[in-house]
Amino acid sequence: AVVWAWMYIAESWKTEHHLTELVRDDFDKRCKDTVASYLDRWIMCSQWAGVWSGSSISTIEAYAKNLSDLQKTVTSVSDYEKAHRSWDDCFAKFLDNLGNDASNYINTVSASSRERVGIYRSPLWVWHRLDTERWATSQTQLRVGKSKPAIEVDHAVAFGLWKGKITNAEDIDEADALAMVNRLGNCALLEKNFNISKSDKGLKEFLANIHEINQRKIPIDAWCASLSISQPLLDPAAATIKDVIDAIENRDKEIRAELVEFVRGQRARIDVATPVGPSEGAKRAAAAVAAQSSKPSAVQPPVLCASEPVGNSSDGHGEEEEQPTEPSYGLDLSGLHAAYEEDSVLRLILDHFAGRQRNQNTTEIDALLDALDRAGTPSEKSALIRAFRRLDALGIGRFVAGRRGYATRFEWREKSLKARTLAVGEAQQQPQVL
Repeated sequence: AVVWAWMYIAESWKTEHHLTELVRDDFDKRCKDTVASYLDRWIMCSQWAGVWSGSSISTIEAYAKNLSDLQKTVTSVSDYEKAHRSWDDCFAKFLDNLGNDASNYINTVSASSRERVGIYRSPLWVWHRLDTERWATSQTQLRVGKSKPAIEVDHAVAFGLWKGKITNAEDIDEADALAMVNRLGNCALLEKNFNISKSDKGLKEFLANIHEINQRKIPIDAWCASLSISQPLLDPAAATIKDVIDAIENRDKEIRAELVEFVRGQRARIDVATPVGPSEGAKRAAAAVAAQSSKPSAVQPPVLCASEPVGNSSDGHGEEEEQPTEPSYGLDLSGLHAAYEEDSVLRLILDHFAGRQRNQNTTEIDALLDALDRAGTPSEKSALIRAFRRLDALGIGRFVAGRRGYATRFEWREKSLKARTLAVGEAQQQPQVL
């Protein structure tokens, strides 16, 4: 009703004013762009902010008053640009007022049990659609094109598999660890029949039987990169409990951060047509909340076992002389070889580090961007991130998105100097642990 009344005000203004054909066309298209900019977020954010929960009488009264004031304002305006600006500003303020409550919901929503993970359905429905490659990949598991597919929320690390892994483990609070598997960071959307087929299998085992994966139409590491699935989530049976917990925590933070950006109008769905740029009202609203949205949320999700970066060397690359590496697990040599052959950015990264004199423990993405630019082999940050996510899924190291002042980085498990050797197949066996 709120949206209908708001749109009716624009239509009424247009009907009551004698506009030339070109002015009418301009006004119509401005209004269309405004609706495209706001409607999608309004539908989601009004739910996440709890606008319609409980007693909504006072809420409806407030909207009715604002819309009545808007009607009076535009009625007194004859200039179509000013009329549109007032109309746009009205809904921009509606969305701005939802921002804090909707963001707080995204930052705190939590499933209390495995049966309750369905609460993540609408946030994940949006998240799958916020990135072009992610949405292209998601259409496989969501079986887009199938007649009326039923979509469910699935655990990346299966509940039964995780429960068996943590049972009787030392130095682990089983209750807290069991709750970790129900976090948003361990969930994704999956078509119902695929979900039934997956059951308690590990993700790697399940994906190996998906047509697009086993026919290498989509390399498994590329699928993981698109959905922010790190190696411990892909193959939890081979990973340590701590690594799985860290992977869930890191993915949880990434998903929530992207969804808050959607709430703030800084991200948009890529599966629907949106205006080329934000409307004037969106720009003003974004400027008004910029300072607040840059601050950490007052309520943060609980951290069971999260790791922060250790100190790096002065050049920001974390370069060290032949430091011991962690024991390798889940290293996919055949997948690495294939990725090196077909992914030019991944190949650029491994070639770059093969030419350095020392190994790196940690590589900051921004520092690597500068180094590649100086070397005359520039790349895009988004492309580097995707390539490092693939290397994560292949077992070469761990990708960590920067949050709260920490840089986006890649923590090497294999020696950075030797990664290209592994990729081109010159080594015929797993690397030794020094």
